[in-house]
Amino acid sequence: QWRGHHTEAIAFNNDAIAALSDAWPGSSGWLAEGYFSLSVSQDQLKDYKTAENSVRNSLSRFIKAQGPDSGWTSRVRMQLARILTAEKNFDEAEST
Repeated sequence: QWRGHHTEAIAFNNDAIAALSDAWPGSSGWLAEGYFSLSVSQDQLKDYKTAENSVRNSLSRFIKAQGPDSGWTSRVRMQLARILTAEKNFDEAEST
């Protein structure tokens, strides 16, 4: 639905993240998904530093919600590696 509409996707994800509360039980997984989706759109717009912040936020929440070895956590790590590579931070990208 958002393919090619990255600016709109960023606005949608920011609204969704703002609507969720860290205090709400179970919100960590939902927030993790919101930050992941946000990072994808930011990455597509080549806003790598902002995308890196979003994907790191997503990663910490997925680790909390699903553990360090879940499929979603691995997917987020791959997104982080792509962003770090775009930033030419190859050493950290390789170790992600």
